[in-house]
Amino acid sequence: MLIPQSEIDRIKSEASVEQFLVNPKRQGGFLVARCPLPGHDDTTPSFRYNLAEGWWKCMGCGRGGGDVIKFACAYWNLSWPHDFPLTLERLGARRGDPGEHRYLPPAIKGTAATPTRPETGPRLPDRAAIAVYRAAADVWATNLWRLANRDALAYVRGRGIPDALTRSEWIGVSTDTLGAALRERGLSLEIARLLGLLRRDGHETFAGRITFVEWRVVGGDWAPVWATARVYGTGAAWDEERKYLNVRGDRLVVGLDRCRQASEVVVVEGVGDRLAVLSFSDAAVSLGSNQPSSGMYAELRALARTRRLILLGDPDRAGRKGRTRTLAKLDLPPAAEAYLADLPPTVGDPGALLRRPDGAALYQAAKERARRVDLARFGRLVAACRAAYETRTAAARARTRAITAAPAHPALPKKEVIAMGD
Repeated sequence: MLIPQSEIDRIKSEASVEQFLVNPKRQGGFLVARCPLPGHDDTTPSFRYNLAEGWWKCMGCGRGGGDVIKFACAYWNLSWPHDFPLTLERLGARRGDPGEHRYLPPAIKGTAATPTRPETGPRLPDRAAIAVYRAAADVWATNLWRLANRDALAYVRGRGIPDALTRSEWIGVSTDTLGAALRERGLSLEIARLLGLLRRDGHETFAGRITFVEWRVVGGDWAPVWATARVYGTGAAWDEERKYLNVRGDRLVVGLDRCRQASEVVVVEGVGDRLAVLSFSDAAVSLGSNQPSSGMYAELRALARTRRLILLGDPDRAGRKGRTRTLAKLDLPPAAEAYLADLPPTVGDPGALLRRPDGAALYQAAKERARRVDLARFGRLVAACRAAYETRTAAARARTRAITAAPAHPALPKKEVIAMGD
C-alpha cells in the first residue's frame, strides 16, 4: 500500500534536518554545521540549513534539497526517488488503511542498502597484494593445525576460542615459512616486503606469533586485506617484544564487512575481545587500540548510520576514557544510537569472558545494563570542552609570546651622578 499524502505532510512538519546535525550553530536564519552526508569528510562547517523554509545545501560537496525527506534519503545513502517509501518509513511514516495504521520506529536501523565507504576511509590493497595476503592467510591457518605447532593451538584453545571460530576467522600461526610458500606459488617477495610480511633478510615479520587476518568484500568476493599478529606463550618474549604487530598501510576496523547484515554491532578494542563477542553469536568489530585512525573513524561513522553501536569495554578509568574519546571523535548525529556497556570489575577485558563458565551470562548482563548516550547533550559537552581547551591554549600561547617578547635583561635605571666639590 502507498503512504498517504497526509503522512508525507506530517513527516515534513514533525521531522527536521536539525536532528541529523552535530553541534549546529545558528547564523542568522541558518543552522551551520559540518556536512553529515556519506562520502564527505567535512573538516570545516560547510552545511547550511534554512530554518524558515527547510531547504538545505552543502557548499563543500554540492548536494542539496528542499526538505527533510530528500536529506534523509541522502543521509542513509538510499536511491532517490526509488527508495522514497523506505525513507518515509524510517522517518516514522505509517502505511495502509487509516484503521490499520501503525507507526514504525524512527530509528536509523533496518534493511537499507549498504552504505558506501567514505572517500576518506582506509585504502584497500590492490589485486597483487591481495594475492600475497591470500597465500599468507592460507599458510598461517594451515600451520596452526600442524602437530609441530601444537603449543600455538593450545594457546588459542586456552583463550577459550572454539575450534569452529578459529577456522572461520582464519586464525593461524607464523612459523617463518611464508617466503618459501610465495616462491612456490610464483608470487612477489618484494610485495610481501612492502606489505611488511617479510623483512629484508627474507624472514617473516610475524614469526612466532598468532596471526589474525581481516577479510573484506572486494569486487564481489571475500578477500584478505590486512593482518595483525600477537605474541603468545610465556617467557622473555613478553618483555622484549611488542604484544601486537601490524602490517604496513592503513589500519582497518576488523570485522566491518561481516557486520553488514546486523542491526546491532558491539565495538571492542582488541581482536581477542571481538572473538569473545562472536562466540556469543553477536556481531562485533575491533578497533585495535584506543586511538583509531581517521580512516577507521570514517568506517565507524558509516556503520553507525544504519546500526546500533554498543561500545563494550573495561569498567576502569582507562577503559571508560578510551570509549568516551572514541565516541567524541566519532561525532555521531543525535539520530544515531550509541550505548556504553561496562563489564564487571572482576572480569577485566571482554576477551576474558571466554575463559569463565559464566562468561555468556556476564556478557548478556552487561548488554542489558548498557546506557544509551544522549548524543545531542554529549555533543554539546564535547563542544564546551573543546572551547575551554582552546581558550586555555590561547591564553598559554599569549603568555608565552609575552615572555619571549620581553627583553632578556631589562635596562637598569641610570644612577644619578653627584658632583663632589673640591
